[in-house]
Amino acid sequence: MQQRLIRLPLAGGLFLTILTLGSLLGQFYWGFDVLSHFNLQYTAGLGLCMLTGLFLQYRRLSTLVLLPALLVNIAILAPFFLPQASAHPSASTPLRIVSINVFTENEAHDAVIDFIVETNADIVFLSEVEPALMAQLDRILGESYPYVHDESVRGTLGLAFISRHPFIEAQTIPLGGRRRRLITASLNWQGTPVQIYGMHPLPPFNGRWTAQRNGEIETIQKLVQDSPQAVVLLGDFNASPWSYPLRRLNDTTNLRHAGLGYGIWPTWQYGTTLISAPLDHIFVSPEWTVTTYDTSGDVQSDHKPIVADLLLE
Repeated sequence: MQQRLIRLPLAGGLFLTILTLGSLLGQFYWGFDVLSHFNLQYTAGLGLCMLTGLFLQYRRLSTLVLLPALLVNIAILAPFFLPQASAHPSASTPLRIVSINVFTENEAHDAVIDFIVETNADIVFLSEVEPALMAQLDRILGESYPYVHDESVRGTLGLAFISRHPFIEAQTIPLGGRRRRLITASLNWQGTPVQIYGMHPLPPFNGRWTAQRNGEIETIQKLVQDSPQAVVLLGDFNASPWSYPLRRLNDTTNLRHAGLGYGIWPTWQYGTTLISAPLDHIFVSPEWTVTTYDTSGDVQSDHKPIVADLLLE
């Protein structure tokens, strides 16, 4: 019995090693891509298994077989925790942008409104937003945020921008399928037109939905590639930053994750931290310097909101 308990760290680490390998193969099978939600957990679990195994007397050196998987996960996460190149001092004012997945079952609209007021954002992207909340936002925050692009509906498909600054143009881009779409708005920021895209792809519940999600992200890839303006892309992507579709987004566009250097933590949770993942993101083009990136807020949703301050260089 004692020997079986001693073997547990190695057995658990080998299981996490298999999951790590699967998480890298998302282009081959949708279930593998779901595994990429949890690389934070694999890193913590493998580290714990290795430390435990190294302190045990039984098969101590065999624990080192877990080291390659741990190093793979560390390499995946490291860019988010290592300091990035410092920006040159700038006299310009940062654009504060917020992304909130409201969650359709969330009835705490006051928490959403209070968070928007507290952050004093310039522009807010809302997903899973319903008409009732938009009406409340208009009544309470209409003077502060008079510029609105409203695609709210009942259910999970609602999208909206609210802004302190006038839009040059705002439009809805259909993505195929039943009411699938993204929204985009351009505005003049300190004399320069900038383009902001907000989207909420389908979750990877099965192969068909995963293919649809990946197709929606491919659509935004093409739009961003053709954009002559500074770009911000944000929303709940239902994908981790190191998932197959978001790796392709980084490889085929000049966008980078705004959280690089600021750490990466789960923004979605299902009951327990073991089932949680960083699914909400902001991506920016090279014209932007990120001065803050925060995911610690609470709007009583199953998702954490994101707040970022962006300087236009």
